[in-house]
Amino acid sequence: MIKLINKKSIIAFIILLVILSTNITKSQIIDSIKIALKTKPKFNIKGDNRNSFISTRRARINGIKFMLEYDNKFNYGLGYNFLNSDIKKNIYNVNNKGDTIQVNLKMYYIGFFAEYIFYNEKKYQMSIPVQLGVGFDNYKYNNIILYRKPIVIYETSLQGHYKIIPWVGIGLGAGYRIMIVNNNKIDFKLNSPFYMFKVLIFFGDIYNDVFKKHTVN
Repeated sequence: MIKLINKKSIIAFIILLVILSTNITKSQIIDSIKIALKTKPKFNIKGDNRNSFISTRRARINGIKFMLEYDNKFNYGLGYNFLNSDIKKNIYNVNNKGDTIQVNLKMYYIGFFAEYIFYNEKKYQMSIPVQLGVGFDNYKYNNIILYRKPIVIYETSLQGHYKIIPWVGIGLGAGYRIMIVNNNKIDFKLNSPFYMFKVLIFFGDIYNDVFKKHTVN
């Protein structure tokens, strides 16, 4: 528990420090988004993965995002996210008291997200994405679903990437997941910091640079 608290404190401090160092005011962010929304958007699809913790166990959340990008300043869209780790637990068998069964935790949700890009220079980009997700979590025993209930999740992070070539980049980020509405039948602790190291493929840029140009010609 002490180690987990330290990780939370360190990540929160880093995010706060970087945000403050950018010297961006609320009015500047709003004005920048308003101007960006007047431009023609580009559609893009991105894979997403976040390494986090469930209680004290490492857990990976994978997903895919469908988004509209405005002038490299503001993005928004929908994403599908799911737990992609084996998180097991022994619980009492409701049909046979005194006996236990091993169940697997399942979690999945659709998230509406928005991303403000506060630094975009040549090959570097830094952004602050936020996401509000609605979905379900439950235990699964063989093919039996137990204690399935709705959940609401809020996530925010600080992310950045570097383009190695115009269509491929590498990125990293850190943030925090908060369970706004929790499943009281699931006794894992789901509030958690998360971090990511990723390889980015910019499908929208590939389409615009290759397929769209050929279509125009």
